[in-house]
Amino acid sequence: LILNTIESNSDLPQLVTNRHFSETIYSGSACFFPRQDSNTCFVLTGKYVPDILAKLCAFDLRDKNFKNLQVSQTIVARISTTIIRNDLSHCCCFYLLIDSAYSSYLWDVLIDAMEEYSGAVVGVESLKLLT
Repeated sequence: LILNTIESNSDLPQLVTNRHFSETIYSGSACFFPRQDSNTCFVLTGKYVPDILAKLCAFDLRDKNFKNLQVSQTIVARISTTIIRNDLSHCCCFYLLIDSAYSSYLWDVLIDAMEEYSGAVVGVESLKLLT
């Protein structure tokens, strides 16, 4: 699993993709599946994120059960989701990766779930301030 983080601007994901395909695609041993063109990534951050996600997901994402840098494949709002915890400084942060066909639906669901906790949409530049 290779994913650029908010604080990273690495070429590693593209380098690995390019190298893997150039070395294995013609050898018959390719078992690599790049997903950058088929997935959407949402970033949720803040102390209430585990509570917000508890409304949408049966998997317990609280600190005691889901530590920093853990990864899980689960269901969020009836969508298969890969969740990656990657805290920013001392702020809880989750990456949610889903099939891009569901991005509009999950966006609306997340906005609705955040309202109870006075959550708001922010841009990447705001998230970079937390690093």
